[in-house]
Amino acid sequence: MALMRAKHNVLNVVAEVPDNDYYRDKGWEKVSDDTPTYAEADLAAEGDAFRARVEFDPAAHKAEEVVAYVADAPEAEAARVLEAEKSGKARKSVVES
Repeated sequence: MALMRAKHNVLNVVAEVPDNDYYRDKGWEKVSDDTPTYAEADLAAEGDAFRARVEFDPAAHKAEEVVAYVADAPEAEAARVLEAEKSGKARKSVVES
């Protein structure tokens, strides 16, 4: 049985449902395959919240620790941490390292 990614016109949720007239008659309308399902959107939001809790916060660390972290971090993460430092404590020993 083929599935379609569809949005319910009353419940306003996206899900994978059987691709047949029964579901279309019950209010399911086909959407783009790029549209996240309710579960996918929920997992993405949960992941974003988790990352926000565990991201390295330079303000919570000594300057030496921040410099060491930036030296070992991937380029994008190092840039994020340095930007957070510049908009926060802006310690010269960190920003100019």
